[in-house]
Amino acid sequence: MRRGEHNRLGDAVRLGTVRSLGSFLLDPIGVPEVVADYLAAHLGTTDHGVLAQYARREATNREHSREIQV
Repeated sequence: MRRGEHNRLGDAVRLGTVRSLGSFLLDPIGVPEVVADYLAAHLGTTDHGVLAQYARREATNREHSREIQV
């Protein structure tokens, strides 16, 4: 399990988009606000704004995508 609300929400966005679109988004924090709100509510996070923190570290995008693919 990921530490921090931003990582859990970021992974939920990644999993949801790869599942529905068949590929990862280049910018996972660019999902529509309604999607981020929906996922945040299911994770018990009241602020979907934490998603902006998800991609702060450049390697996060690449590393999390690779982990999901395994």
